[in-house]
Amino acid sequence: MLKGVKDGINSAWDTLVEKANFIKKGSNKMIDSWLDVLPRIASYGFEIKSFAMNYSINPSMEVELLGAYEDFSIERINEIMKENKNRPAVISVFQALKTTISLQKRLNETPKEEIIIEVRVSISPEIKVFLGVPLIE
Repeated sequence: MLKGVKDGINSAWDTLVEKANFIKKGSNKMIDSWLDVLPRIASYGFEIKSFAMNYSINPSMEVELLGAYEDFSIERINEIMKENKNRPAVISVFQALKTTISLQKRLNETPKEEIIIEVRVSISPEIKVFLGVPLIE
């Protein structure tokens, strides 16, 4: 009976290790693809201000990009998205920027000087857009 319990635990452990390796490979593949995307985004007027790697079962890469608000009108963002119609990651970043600017305009807020884009890439990329410097870090 004890052998059966031990075999069950070993089987569960092997499955867990297999799934963790699958997640790690998927994350690494996603990170590699974004290493091609980031220079393209930077070429439109963003500067990479910070770069970090998180090593874990689900590795991730975190990047902060800084740009000037006046350089990104809705029209220019639309042009950039049109130029990159076959690059979904680039479109994701600029769609997030476009949506953030549009929502800010609906609030009748004064335009900010800076745009900060935070990208966290793992199995599922996350994109945050700040218009102005966030007070909470």
